[in-house]
Amino acid sequence: MNSRSVSFVDRLELEFTGNHFSHALTLGDVDGDGLNEFIVGNVEGQLSVFKGNTSGKPWRSATGLGSITCVTTGDLFNTGKVQLICINAMGMCYIFSLYRSSKSRTGSSVEPVHTQELPPNIKVMIIASIAPDNKEELFVGHTDRYIGVYRWTNDFNRLELRHRLTLERQIGSLSVTMTSDGRSQLLVSQVGGTYVPLEYVENVEDLFPSISSSSMLSDNSTKDIQDSSDTGRGDKENYINMSLENEPEEKRRASDSVSLKQNKTPKVSRHSSTGD
Repeated sequence: MNSRSVSFVDRLELEFTGNHFSHALTLGDVDGDGLNEFIVGNVEGQLSVFKGNTSGKPWRSATGLGSITCVTTGDLFNTGKVQLICINAMGMCYIFSLYRSSKSRTGSSVEPVHTQELPPNIKVMIIASIAPDNKEELFVGHTDRYIGVYRWTNDFNRLELRHRLTLERQIGSLSVTMTSDGRSQLLVSQVGGTYVPLEYVENVEDLFPSISSSSMLSDNSTKDIQDSSDTGRGDKENYINMSLENEPEEKRRASDSVSLKQNKTPKVSRHSSTGD
């Protein structure tokens, strides 16, 4: 008896070669036409942007970007327009602006509008707005187990490091969610089926009596939550070493200044996504 398989799902075949990291592909409306594009970068330094058509050929492309580890899109410049950002293994950050570039011929090469060297070993990133002023920021996760928070500054036309937080475990992925009272927070997934919520807080005296700050990034925890993901014991307390790095005073505005009197290792909550 002869048999055959039938697929009722539309599919696209794209012309793209080479190996890529798991976080080096994303979807985003980079040209402002209301439709998402598919962006992927490989370890040979090729970045390709695909439209949802049947040609399968890249709509835009760039080469010579190093071993691309992660790609994302978002309004990093806080201008209402979406930028495309890719970072390679050496920490080179390339920012592309493809807004309203649909008139250019398909397959044309593009050049970054800004290039900046960041610390190496970045494996994942996301552009999100969780700050009190609702400005978009770039959150990057390193294989060295720390989170870097960058914001674009028009005064110096560059990304400025605003915060750096060292975590206890390896970082898996970054995502944004809303709390029950409507506040945005960053979720950092980690090995062992756990995650750490991070958010900005205005009043930190209860969490850090020795730190005074107009606005700082903190893990959202004021009470202990039992963690059973490591040893099966529910009475294990977990700690995360968190530090904030100040920018030079001439590069910061007074309203954004952070005063750190001494480093603390606060007790934090760690949530298990696998249940009890």
